[in-house]
Amino acid sequence: MRRNRRREDLEVADSLRQLVSKINALRDTCVIVEGRSDMEALRAIGVTLPIIVYNSPGFKAAISRLEWSNVIILTDWDREGDEIYRRVRRVLEGLGYRVDEHFREEFRRLAMYMGSSVEAACKRLGEILRSVMG
Repeated sequence: MRRNRRREDLEVADSLRQLVSKINALRDTCVIVEGRSDMEALRAIGVTLPIIVYNSPGFKAAISRLEWSNVIILTDWDREGDEIYRRVRRVLEGLGYRVDEHFREEFRRLAMYMGSSVEAACKRLGEILRSVMG
């Protein structure tokens, strides 16, 4: 049983490394998250793209003058997070930005059993990464 868990952890860690690498390779793209702790959690697993925090005082001003054409929205996978996702997506698309759903869905798939929040999922994924890397 423990051996299977280790193999699963290795697979998750490899998938996470690939996902973070793909995200970091994007050009003209930023990430929007709900809160500061979500931003810190993404940084902890290696995301280097610019990150904008939804629950910050300057959010509305920030999205009205984005420097990037593409946006990844990584909100929590609960009712509130889904509502924030829909609202922000609608505004951004109305302003002519492209919202990339692929990475939100990939991240959700990886984090499915690790919690409904970006922060909780990143924390667990980070633990898995550290455990398999030694």
